[in-house]
Amino acid sequence: MRTQLRARLAGLSLALLLAPVAALADPPPQTPPTPKQQLADLNAKAEGGDAQANYDLAQVYVDGMYGQKKNEQTAAQWVQKAAQLGLADAQADYAHRLEIGKGVKADPAAALDWYVKAADQGQARAVLRVCESFTQGPDADWSRAYPYCDKAADAGAATALYARGIALTQGKGAAADPAKGLKDLDAAADKDDGAALDALGVIYADGRLVPQDYRQALTYFRKAAARGDRDGVLRMARQIETGQGAAADLNEAARLYDTLVRADPNDASGKAAKAWLAAHPRIRTAAFADNILKVSDIARDTIFY
Repeated sequence: MRTQLRARLAGLSLALLLAPVAALADPPPQTPPTPKQQLADLNAKAEGGDAQANYDLAQVYVDGMYGQKKNEQTAAQWVQKAAQLGLADAQADYAHRLEIGKGVKADPAAALDWYVKAADQGQARAVLRVCESFTQGPDADWSRAYPYCDKAADAGAATALYARGIALTQGKGAAADPAKGLKDLDAAADKDDGAALDALGVIYADGRLVPQDYRQALTYFRKAAARGDRDGVLRMARQIETGQGAAADLNEAARLYDTLVRADPNDASGKAAKAWLAAHPRIRTAAFADNILKVSDIARDTIFY
């Protein structure tokens, strides 16, 4: 009897000793989920109200993942659901889609509403877009724009630095602070923002916030024009026409006005340039006289019939 008991105890001790070894053994390999299973799992999470899962499903249809075909309309539907569930990135994405009509019908007013929702959650791209939207056009609302521009400017966005600079130098939507506004405009100009360069040109030409300096103003207008700012081109033309900051040169002014007209005759700058050219037909002809083929330019072996 005692011998049998000793044998059982010995077997139990051996089992206990071997148990940790068995526990340390590698688990059997698991089969990775198939694309179909992954999609089903993601759908289940999305249908359960997971905002990120809804947004991830949108990406499935943007990229054509898990065996699905690319479909911007379906993607937009999932983005909208994620946005409605409060995901800031999805709200900014849906706003962009509404703005440009990607996968949905374009609706600028609705786009701005969604940008505001995202911006109020701190989504950086949306904060900047709201700043830009509220400071543009005839319905600009600088008071509403300023908090967003202030935040985006602190983050270093050039267009927001420009907007905040305008707000502070002109007292638009915020208490005037010309010194800080000039610093913002300088910072935006350092980032090659054409509108900021143009604004600094206006300030130096005007002479109220800084000592009047037409030469410095013209330098800013030239830089703005080189970056495609049409107002900069127009103001540069006017200073060259009148000899402010450089010797007067009506022919050069005419070339600049003509550049504006050829680029877009229907915006404010183009209309102003078109009116000037219409009022100065002789100057326009003289300005482009050097573009007419001269006898000295004709090859000697050219035969005329």
